[in-house]
Amino acid sequence: MSKTEKNRLKRLTKRLERISRKCKTKPKAPVKPEKYCSCGPKVRLEDLVSLDCEMVGVGQDRSCAIARCSLVDYQCRTLCDIYVKPDKPITDYRTFVSGIRPCHMKNAISLEEAVSIISELVKDKIVVGHSLYNDLRLLNGLQKLDTRDTIKCERLKLKALAVNCEKKGLASLSYCLLKKKIQVGEHCSVEDAVATMQLFKYAHFDIRPEGNDCLSSLLTDNYWPSNIFECCDR
Repeated sequence: MSKTEKNRLKRLTKRLERISRKCKTKPKAPVKPEKYCSCGPKVRLEDLVSLDCEMVGVGQDRSCAIARCSLVDYQCRTLCDIYVKPDKPITDYRTFVSGIRPCHMKNAISLEEAVSIISELVKDKIVVGHSLYNDLRLLNGLQKLDTRDTIKCERLKLKALAVNCEKKGLASLSYCLLKKKIQVGEHCSVEDAVATMQLFKYAHFDIRPEGNDCLSSLLTDNYWPSNIFECCDR
């Protein structure tokens, strides 16, 4: 290890120690330590939900609009996975990254209806997301929430730096910290919501996913057409 790397590790260790001392709290009543976040206000695992959305381009300027919205609970179980029909005509499906195709819009619901559904599901919950602002700014009426953004999570940054991961992207953090590959080809908002929840739990509760935990459900028919030619419209 070079002298520069040793100094960097030393500074990182001291920083972690300072945060550790700062984060020590004494609960009023005995609780299971794995059930609560040790830093800041108490956060119960049961209160967490993770949100992720996929976007398409609409109008002449191809501005962003939500076309799919997914929400998972703290155990990574899918609470909702809905396709949303934008108010303006879709001019760019961005299929190569969004996974959205014309056939997904056939039974899609309005943004207003989607917001209503999500509002009920996140009531009294803490919403976790990665670059959450990008999703919430397009979900009118969902701005006033108790949120945790993993891209701003200091604990996650320190854990990433400890393994020489300097990128902030969800895929990079998931691979470096959880050894899980996501966003290989087209994105899936359920997969991204799961990865975000796993990263948050790892950062604050030091819980690592076991084996294919949370990912096996992504192979069910809910996320794949029963007929391979069903969604071939481009």
